[in-house]
Amino acid sequence: MFKKYKNLTFFLILTCFFGFSCSKDTKEESEGLIKKKRFEPNVKKRTADARDQGFTIFGGKSADPFAKNNIMWRATIEVLDFAPIGQASYSGGVYSTDWYSPSNSSGKESIKINVVFVSKEIAANSFNINGFKKNCQINNNCKITKTSNQFNRKIKDAILEKIKELRIADEKKK
Repeated sequence: MFKKYKNLTFFLILTCFFGFSCSKDTKEESEGLIKKKRFEPNVKKRTADARDQGFTIFGGKSADPFAKNNIMWRATIEVLDFAPIGQASYSGGVYSTDWYSPSNSSGKESIKINVVFVSKEIAANSFNINGFKKNCQINNNCKITKTSNQFNRKIKDAILEKIKELRIADEKKK
């Protein structure tokens, strides 16, 4: 009977041999240990960790991460720390707050601030500020308008002032 199925038996043994030899068994798997990447619930800590690590397109570490070494980014984060972060993408050059209500508003008014970096060069024209104001009525009928140029200029001036302060502090460290 084995002579009749000799080729089939040989094929099955060979398939099993190669099938089991290709399995990857690491020490953690054999001991039942599986390491999971933990999610950091603190948004400010995640932002700081991402800022300090830097990255490249293919996942390696960048030698000169934009956020860690760019004083404009650091100044923006410090100036707008009173508002919740909506989006922070230093690789895309965008920092946006979430909607927040200023302390002097009646609660029907919310503001959102967007900072768009157009260059890594430290200059006043290297970033733009766009603010938006949302006024909601009792029946949740909301109207969104742009903030005044004066409001945007105040935010930009505050960031420029913080850049000066950070530069002085960095020079003292050297």
